[in-house]
Amino acid sequence: MQTPESPAPTQRNRPLLLIHNLFNYGHFLVYADTLTQWALARGFRVTLMGRGLEGTQYQRRYLGAEQVEILDMGPSERLDQQRADLSKADLATQAFAELLEAQRELRPEAAILLSTDEFIFHAGELLAPDFTFPAPTVGLVTFGHRDCYLGFKDLYAARLDQLLAARRPFSSVLTLDEYQVAALDSGEEHLVFLPDIYADPPDWAEGQKISGQSDTALATADAEALRMFLDHVQGSVLPLLGKLDQRKNALWTLRAVNGTPEACCVVLGQRVSCPDDAEIDALLERLTAQGRAFVRQGYVPEALFRLTLGHARTAFLPLPYSCHYGSSGLQLQALAAGKPTLVPDVGLMALRVQAHGLGLCYGHGDEQDFRRAFAELLAQGPEPYADALRRFMACFTPEARSAQLDRAFGLARQEGTLLARLTAVAHGDGERTALLRQGLSLGHAGRAQEALTLFDRALALRPGDAAALLRKALTLHALDRREEADEAMRHCLDSGGTKEFDFVLRAQLDLVMERLGAGDKPGALERLAATLRLAPADGNRNPVPGEAVADESPIEQLLNFRWQCPWFSAVAWQRIGAALAQTGRHEASVRAFRKALTLAPDEHDFRLNISDVLRYAKRYDDSEAVLGELAALAPEYPGLHHKRGQVLFERGLLNEALAEFRREPPASIHHGPALIYMERIAAQNANTVNSTPPSQGTGSD
Repeated sequence: MQTPESPAPTQRNRPLLLIHNLFNYGHFLVYADTLTQWALARGFRVTLMGRGLEGTQYQRRYLGAEQVEILDMGPSERLDQQRADLSKADLATQAFAELLEAQRELRPEAAILLSTDEFIFHAGELLAPDFTFPAPTVGLVTFGHRDCYLGFKDLYAARLDQLLAARRPFSSVLTLDEYQVAALDSGEEHLVFLPDIYADPPDWAEGQKISGQSDTALATADAEALRMFLDHVQGSVLPLLGKLDQRKNALWTLRAVNGTPEACCVVLGQRVSCPDDAEIDALLERLTAQGRAFVRQGYVPEALFRLTLGHARTAFLPLPYSCHYGSSGLQLQALAAGKPTLVPDVGLMALRVQAHGLGLCYGHGDEQDFRRAFAELLAQGPEPYADALRRFMACFTPEARSAQLDRAFGLARQEGTLLARLTAVAHGDGERTALLRQGLSLGHAGRAQEALTLFDRALALRPGDAAALLRKALTLHALDRREEADEAMRHCLDSGGTKEFDFVLRAQLDLVMERLGAGDKPGALERLAATLRLAPADGNRNPVPGEAVADESPIEQLLNFRWQCPWFSAVAWQRIGAALAQTGRHEASVRAFRKALTLAPDEHDFRLNISDVLRYAKRYDDSEAVLGELAALAPEYPGLHHKRGQVLFERGLLNEALAEFRREPPASIHHGPALIYMERIAAQNANTVNSTPPSQGTGSD
């Protein structure tokens, strides 16, 4: 491992804090800087290790600082999963090993792991009962408590529960959800609330390095244009900030602005391609032509966010997110600027809005209800919320954050009041929200029938409430009341609950893959069957003669009632295909992958998956035909040559296979596995080992 240069002699007596940050961009880099400033103020010296640090604002800020050293473990390109030479799971595994090596070599007095979420998902060693860190290590989690908003424990929640119950291997755990701490560890003995670090430090030059341009010059030019727009536009301004992807649902805000003549919008952030692109582009073109939109896509310095949110014409920040259950830096930026927020009525954002009077909520997945709340909040303006916003944000000051970090690192144990101030219901929930939350709590406590009663009461107040219907359906499934569960789920899906249903489905499929990874094939099949049953069976489908009823039949029969299901996403079908491949159900697996490909024809990884499963079934001609289709569509696609090589290898055509493996690009995620096959061929050619076909995998070997 490359180690940082030794600190100056005057700094050697300072204790060392090792900050590990896998993703050194955006929000996480702001965390790294804030923690560095706290550590320096507490007498530590700091080593920040991670990938992609070259050229960042952090590097420029601390270049030459005696107390701060940077340990860059690789280029930022490896963080881009479209170009990475490691999968996300492999990257996390390698990074975890690097972290442990760094702790052993540097021997820090303390460490903090900013990417704990990724390691909970991907680093199995963390969960081993006898695992310990070489140095006292604090973990930071950002997804904590979402199981209490969803209504069931996903893989992440189950693993986090295991870590929290054991109170090891972390010396303490920081979470961004104050309600999680209040529920599990109100004394903050091990689980400690950290007020979200939602914005760049004020003394930062704006932004990170971008293509060699001057950040300051870019920010100044755009700031002048933006200020001109804000000062002269007619009507109220609604911002769309940050990454513009399908999860953040920019489309709803643009539709609402377009349908409100007195409204305008400011769009600042990176566009991520999604199925809504055509309509988004049309709306942006129309609004811009009308002088009602200011648009800057791509990298945008945070100063432009602050300028927009702080302007008098900005009315509020709409956040019509899909399946976001945790804290939001953008929400906190808006509140700090004195602007209320409009959020879906599930998760931590909603809980804060409802408890403290920070804006309005709408029914998750219900665009009509979003438009109602949008119009109501636009008519109100920010003034009625000003006092509540100031009171709430007083809990998110640098001083409050430092005190919580002191607590997590054992530097102070005085009784705190921050948690009580935040979790006390100051403003009061609506009756429907209170019923839904109480129902979820009862469900978690195993009191399912009482939970159903409260869900029904919530539905009486708002018939067609997709969030309540989904949670009711999940509870009914847990009680094995399938006909009632199907009825509730159909109503949920007809009421706008498709995206949250898909999130739940994919989370359940993660649990299936975990069982397979543990070697529990029967348990995996049982969970897969239960997951497939979450989707109502196609009642219009007539089974072929001799077919069993779906609920009494094996996996293939369950699938036969769901192939035409309109609610499964491409990713869900991909995960179903992977699970089926690992259980040897090749024909059904291929069909599932083809369903995924039908829904997302440009996702060429699905073609690689299909070729893999056909190879597992020894249908080599069919496997090569799929790869031929891929070659015609994307001749340089990563994995194409590796997969061709695997087919040729299994056919015994070693020289031809070797030529294909050699053509796999070094930057490809498949290059490492191709090298392993090349070594096997060399060994076979030298008659040193016997040829054995590779073991069956998941469609990604």
